[in-house]
Amino acid sequence: WSDCSHSIALSAQLSGEPVLVHVILNAYWNSLNFELPETKAHNPWRRWIDTALEPPNDIFEWQMSPSILGASYPAQGRSVIVLFKDLVP
Repeated sequence: WSDCSHSIALSAQLSGEPVLVHVILNAYWNSLNFELPETKAHNPWRRWIDTALEPPNDIFEWQMSPSILGASYPAQGRSVIVLFKDLVP
C-alpha cells in the first residue's frame, strides 16, 4: 500500500456457494500483469467480466465464461476484471 497505488486485487468466496471470485481493479493508465491466487480446487479460473474488451467479449454468462490459462492475468489500463472459480470438481 502507498499513496500512489493505482491497483488492487481481492478474492472472496460467495456466501453459501462453492464459488471463489477474484476481482482486479486497475486504475493505472498502463496495463499490469496480476498473479492469480493458487487454490486447492483444480478447476481453472474463468473470466466473467473484463471491461477492457470489446462487446460481446467484455461480459459472459457464467456458464459460457472462458477459462484462463496460466498463473497470471493482464489487466489493461483503467479496467475492471472479475474472475471466478468453482470450488467443487
